[in-house]
Amino acid sequence: MTSSEIRPATFDDLPGIQKMMVTGFAATGYADLAPYDPQSGEAVLKGLIVAENAVVLVAVEAAGLVGLLVAVVVPYPWNGSISIAQQLLWWVEPACRTGAGRRLLAGMEEWAIAKGAKLLASSCNEAIGGERATEVYRRRFGFRPIERHVLKGLMQCP
Repeated sequence: MTSSEIRPATFDDLPGIQKMMVTGFAATGYADLAPYDPQSGEAVLKGLIVAENAVVLVAVEAAGLVGLLVAVVVPYPWNGSISIAQQLLWWVEPACRTGAGRRLLAGMEEWAIAKGAKLLASSCNEAIGGERATEVYRRRFGFRPIERHVLKGLMQCP
């Protein structure tokens, strides 16, 4: 197992991030409903890289970028005295899923605590891990399943 360096992304990482975004969208089922648009993605990622309430973490190995995690921290909608960190995106190249994902998750948790978040919300993609991913969260990382998110296309996307 190769150890990954986990660090905040920079604008120089955007080409490698874009490559992972295209791969990730195709593998996770999102592309079937709403294809990834590199221009929109880059604009959003640039904003998140510099935002005070966001983090874009990358996992780097000798071959280059192998993982990505994006999160934001916002006031919890139902109790304004609490902040919640929400994972927006988490992708690790399939050949590197032997620790890089755990290290990205740990990096997000450290960042969330430093930002004062009291809660950390994350999601599992059914196309990658299905119910097993939720079980892994529950037992290994201290997450408790609360709800399942689903996605439905209402109109044809361009």
